[in-house]
Parts: sequence; C-alpha cells; structure tokens
Amino acid sequence: MTTEHGDNREDVRMHHGKRCAKKELLQVEFRLIEYPGEFHIGCYSYPFKYTLPSNLPGVFFHKHADQKPGSNWEACVKYFIKAELEITDGSNSLVCEEPLVIYGHSAATEEKPPEMYRSTDSVKTFCCIPRGDVSIKASLSQVTYGAGDKAFVQLEIANNSAVEIRSFVMKVIRVIKLLGKDPSRNEEQSKVHCVVDTVAQSFHRGCKNNSIVSSGIPIQLAQVSDTETLLFPPSTRATTVSCHYVVDLDMYVPWAPAIEMHIPLLIKPCKNIVWEKWTAPSWTQECKTAPVVDDCVVTPDVIGNVGDMSSCI
Repeated sequence: MTTEHGDNREDVRMHHGKRCAKKELLQVEFRLIEYPGEFHIGCYSYPFKYTLPSNLPGVFFHKHADQKPGSNWEACVKYFIKAELEITDGSNSLVCEEPLVIYGHSAATEEKPPEMYRSTDSVKTFCCIPRGDVSIKASLSQVTYGAGDKAFVQLEIANNSAVEIRSFVMKVIRVIKLLGKDPSRNEEQSKVHCVVDTVAQSFHRGCKNNSIVSSGIPIQLAQVSDTETLLFPPSTRATTVSCHYVVDLDMYVPWAPAIEMHIPLLIKPCKNIVWEKWTAPSWTQECKTAPVVDDCVVTPDVIGNVGDMSSCI
C-alpha cells in the first residue's frame, strides 16, 4: 500500500499473521489397579480420589470473529479425565474420556459475604468551586455468579451536595488478555493482545441534591437477542489467556467531573450438564467394588453403599 504526503511518498507494508500459544497446565498419570494373573469376567467399579492443585485456572472458552484485522481470535482452557484399560495380548486398549469442569476458585470463596464498596467524592463546579460531597455504597448480592445468571447490585447514593445528579450508567466491562507468538515472524517473545468490551449497560435516574436513594439493579450475565442467548465466558487467570469482569458505575454531575466506582465481578463456569444428567445403567447394581492402590484409595465412609456405582461418581 502506498500513501502520499505532499511531494513525499511513503511505502507502508501490511503484514497479516497469526499469534498462537499452547501450554499444558497439568498432566498426571497413575495406575489404579493391576491384574498380574487373570481378569475374571464380571462388572467392576473403581472408586478413586485425586486432589487437584489449588492454583489451577478455571475452564474457559470464547471465540470472536470480526472483519477488522486482528479481531479474530479463539481461546480456551479445558481439562479432561481419561480412563484406559490396557490389554497386553496385543488388542487395542479401551479408552474413555470425559470433560472435567474446574472453577478456578475454592469453595471457601463462595462462602464469604459480598464485600461492600464505599466511595466519597467532592463535587466541584468547574473543578474548583466546592458544592458538597456525594457518598456511594454498593455491593453485589453474591460473591460469584454462574454464566447466564442475573446479578444484583445493591446501591445507595447519599447526595450531600447542592447539585442534582441527573443520571448514572451501570456497565459490565470485560477484559480478556491473550498471550502468544507469531511463528511466521520468528518472534522470540510472546506479546499480549488485550480485548476490552462493554458487555452490558443500563441507564438510571440519579439523585436529587441533599437526598438519599437506595435501589437494587439487575444485570443479566448474558447477551440475549430474539434468536439466541450468548452466555458470558467465565472468569479465568491462565498463563496464555485471562478474563475478568468489572461493574463500572459512572455518575454524571453537571459542570463537574463524573463520580466513579469499580466493583470486581467473578463469573464461574457452567456445570457439566452431561454428568448432571447421567443415570447409572442397570448393570452397575451388580458391580463389585475393586480397591485401588496407593494415594487414590477412597475410604468406605466416602463411598457410602459400596455396591452401588452411582454413589461413587
């Protein structure tokens, strides 16, 4: 492409490439049981346990397509559990693989009460004439939300100024950071691509001078149209991709700077629907529980009815 600036000509070269990255977060393999002799005919269940590392990022998937250069991207964080029955006589091994949903935060996080955020700002007309103060208190109704849930912001505005706050806007800002290299350009270091989007927005009436207003404001954590519902991707903090949300509150004050507040929002992944809808086949009632070895052993008090495989999943 050539551009002209007066009598000078400048050559501008455009390069289209693809940055990508892949990192294995966890790979653990262990043997549950071995049969050195004969593997008798029958139905068997193998309850086992494994403690996951506490710092694993939550699962994530999102895909964005746009005509603008550099706007097409796809990122995911996924886990799966695979069981393999090795057959030593030359036959093919039997393999079963299922997805595993990891939230990326502990159960203790959800048990905490929502944090109350407070902010007090001075209203100054033309940035110099004091007109009083405005105090804001806000909190989410929960610490975490599932994708597609309806979040609620409990808000209290105390306008102790001589100026009327005409309106305010509530936004949900999503920040996604992608880390990768472009193999075609022989890049030695990975570069960060940051994508910032306003995924939800609503406008509300403000607060008159010298008055207090309290309200609960709903926020739908999905983009709903006449044809489809797109759930917000969950929050995660992986090495190659991170996603976090912030609820932004902007209050417009006439002839004065806007008053702002920022509240972190944590969205957890959807549950594994396949596992939730799974029902044990009738033959599992005849399963014999086989004890596994080493650290994977599950005690009978955890298993419950050891003859019922459905209590061990």
